[in-house]
Amino acid sequence: MNGRGQQSPIDSGSLETEAGNNSSVASMPARAYKQELFAAFPEIMNVEQVSKALAISPNTVRTLLIRNIIPGKKVGCKWRVLRLELIEWMHKQD
Repeated sequence: MNGRGQQSPIDSGSLETEAGNNSSVASMPARAYKQELFAAFPEIMNVEQVSKALAISPNTVRTLLIRNIIPGKKVGCKWRVLRLELIEWMHKQD
């Protein structure tokens, strides 16, 4: 509830715009929504791109890769992550 005794959109569990219309995100399946979020990234991502996509630091990405928590391969001395594997990993986390 907000300060005026009304339930906020967050409290009610719905995603609504300020105008009160349902957001297109609310009706989008989770899988399609995540794929759309990652569409701006290349098919093969580096540590910095993964860190931007997941909103975590590059050092955290490296740690997760070393511990095999997120999927990736080391090519020479650089990590590479397939975008689709990262999306699939995120689905498994839900």
